[in-house]
Amino acid sequence: MRGLFSPRPPNEVNPRRLARINWFIIIAVLGAVIGLNLWGRQWAVKNLPTAHPFLLKTLDNSTVDPLTYSGKYLILYFAMEKCPLCKRLEEETLIPLCNNKPDWLEVLGVFLDPVNDNSALDHLKEVVKKRGLNFKIAYATDEEIVDLAKGYSIKHLPYLVIIDPKGRVRKRFFLVSKDQLIDVLKVLKRYGV
Repeated sequence: MRGLFSPRPPNEVNPRRLARINWFIIIAVLGAVIGLNLWGRQWAVKNLPTAHPFLLKTLDNSTVDPLTYSGKYLILYFAMEKCPLCKRLEEETLIPLCNNKPDWLEVLGVFLDPVNDNSALDHLKEVVKKRGLNFKIAYATDEEIVDLAKGYSIKHLPYLVIIDPKGRVRKRFFLVSKDQLIDVLKVLKRYGV
């Protein structure tokens, strides 16, 4: 006589039933993993932060905001004149990227050196020309710099923010190589994740 918790003897195990139970467990686990992955991805994309609004002047005397570039991916590049890492990022990543930039991508540099008068503006134009920057550059006043630093959580420079065509912040970088940046942009463009 078998007890309540005693194991079954090996001759009572039905191999077909055991195989069906194993397949059921495998299918249930796979379904749960796939379902959670799809739900999590949709939830993450729906709950992305929107780009902090701003209205800045550019060196060519126009104004820009994140909505200016709707329909395209936008790389916001925050820098300062005397930042050595900013110069390195420009030379190694942004200038080469902008030389062969796809149609669906724009780059906007925002210099966080305060420009409150014409002499500061002229100086910034000289710096941009000397560095050979081949993308649009915006500048800010003291109040706008504080607002941008809070709105984009800028704690160090250089700082890159990728904004998708719907105006949502998708990625933030401190330092990144050109190849890494292109890979991230391709994944975002292809999968929208």
